[in-house]
Amino acid sequence: MAYPIEVAVRDRNGTYSARFPNGKCASSRNSAQVAVERLMDKVWTPGTHRATQIDRIGDTTYFHIHPIEAEVS
Repeated sequence: MAYPIEVAVRDRNGTYSARFPNGKCASSRNSAQVAVERLMDKVWTPGTHRATQIDRIGDTTYFHIHPIEAEVS
């Protein structure tokens, strides 16, 4: 899988919906960040990826998803 993965989160009447192109989706009534975090947890082991907000246009917030690199000792 090529990184970063861009995900759009849409705000529809106070519900934030995140969706991958393959149809996997998640939502939140709290925030766009929570919606994308729930989506990542459905696809990967929780805590292995990070979402960074890159833009907000109208009712859509865009995030880039990257894997969290393991720290080398």
